[in-house]
Amino acid sequence: MKFVDQLHENWEQFGLSTRLDQLEHGDSEKWLSALRGLPDIPDTQACLGRVVGISSPRVPTVEDHEKIQNAIETLIPWRKGPFSLFGIEINAEWRSDFKWERVARHLDLKAKNVLDVGSGNGYFGYRMLEAGATTVTGLDSSLSAVLQAGLVNHYAKQQNVVLPVRFGRENWEQSYDVTFSMGVLYHQRDHESHLRDLYQSLGTGGTLVLESIISDNPIYPSERYARMRNVWCIPSMDSIFQSLARIGFS
Repeated sequence: MKFVDQLHENWEQFGLSTRLDQLEHGDSEKWLSALRGLPDIPDTQACLGRVVGISSPRVPTVEDHEKIQNAIETLIPWRKGPFSLFGIEINAEWRSDFKWERVARHLDLKAKNVLDVGSGNGYFGYRMLEAGATTVTGLDSSLSAVLQAGLVNHYAKQQNVVLPVRFGRENWEQSYDVTFSMGVLYHQRDHESHLRDLYQSLGTGGTLVLESIISDNPIYPSERYARMRNVWCIPSMDSIFQSLARIGFS
């Protein structure tokens, strides 16, 4: 199946009717031109370990490798990883496997439906499936991250789909067993509103996994923080727990 058709089919399966031509970005045509050229490779297999890998018993041709390499390079930068597609290593900027190793030992995701808010390119979603999750729905407003996720899952064919949606209860109302918000809170103008939306995303008895940079006292950066844009407040542990308690988390 062609890349765009597969992407739309996956989005529909997870409840989204949006089409790529409805999403505007200055680099859209460049990205899609590379992705439309992706070769069909049968019998692909996904490895969901530290390096999320895709392989096939049929060795891709040199031309196939070039087309996949071109698509990968066109979508640079890749923030989360590591990934390996048919022997092509994707040198992601962040070692997301380190973060996952710190988080995973505290979780029980067996047979859970999971929401990953600010999922990026879906790396953590594959690790969640590895840990036993039934499905993972990723939400991210970055079109490049959504297309990276689409590229990997075009061959991985897993129940891990990243949708081009900015999270908020006004535009995403499904409920989940577990919701992740990792590296998102300090990018929110209103922390309590974000936490309330996360609370409402959970079914009865659901679990929130919340990860954030913290400070002894809240910090309100005037410009960039640690070279990151759109950092509105670095919260303290006390301020987070107070908000969680007011909202109804236990």
